Amino acid sequence: MSDRRAVLAGLSIAHFAQHVVSSLLSALLPFIRDAFALSNAQAGLAVSAYTIASGLSNAPLGLLADRTGSRRVIVLGLVAVAATSVVIGLAPSYWWLLVALVAMGIASGTYHAPASALIAETFPFARRGIALGTHTTAGHLAFFAAPLAAGFLALASSWRAPSIRFALAPPPSAGPALRVARSGVCGPAAPAWVAPPPVPARARPSGGSRRSPPPASPVVPSS
Repeated sequence: MSDRRAVLAGLSIAHFAQHVVSSLLSALLPFIRDAFALSNAQAGLAVSAYTIASGLSNAPLGLLADRTGSRRVIVLGLVAVAATSVVIGLAPSYWWLLVALVAMGIASGTYHAPASALIAETFPFARRGIALGTHTTAGHLAFFAAPLAAGFLALASSWRAPSIRFALAPPPSAGPALRVARSGVCGPAAPAWVAPPPVPARARPSGGSRRSPPPASPVVPSS
C-alpha cells in the first residue's frame, strides 16, 4: 500500500470509529427519554447540547491542530470521544447526560478539520476530491451501521449498553491514525509523497518561445 493510500485508509478507519459513538444519540434518544421521563423540550435540548458544542468547537480545534499538529489533536480526540461515550452510558441523571453530551460534542470537533487538512495536503489536486469523498463516506457508513446495531442492542438490554460497548471502537483506531498522520503541517521537512502546493499559472514557464520586444526607434530632434 502506498503512503497516500495508507493515510486515507488510516483516517477513514478513524472517521468510521469516531462516528460509531457520536451517531448513537439518534437511535438511543427514545430509550433515554423513557428512562429519564423527559419532555419533548428536554429531549430536544439533549440533541442541541451535542450539536451546538460540536459545531462551535470545530474552528478553535482546527486552529489548535495548526499550532500543535493534526496527529496529536486527532488521537486525543478519539480517546476523548470514547471516554465521553462511557460517561453518557453511566449518566445517573438528565443533567449529567447534558454535560456528557456537551463534552462529547467538543471531543468530536477534534477530528474533521485536522483530518481533512491532512488529506488535502497529502493528495494532489487531481485526486483530492475522490480522497475526501472516500473519507467522508467512511464516516457516513457509521451513521448507518451504528444506530441500527445500537437499537437492537438497546432492545435486548438497555440504552446504556451501546454507549459503553461501542466506546471500544475509537481508541484502537487511534493507532493507525497515529502511524499514518504526520505530527506537523506541510513544510520544508515534509516527506516526498506529500503533495506540493500548486504553482500559480503566471509563474509557470510557457511552452513557446517569447518574442523580444522591437527595438525602440531613435528619437530625432526636430529642427
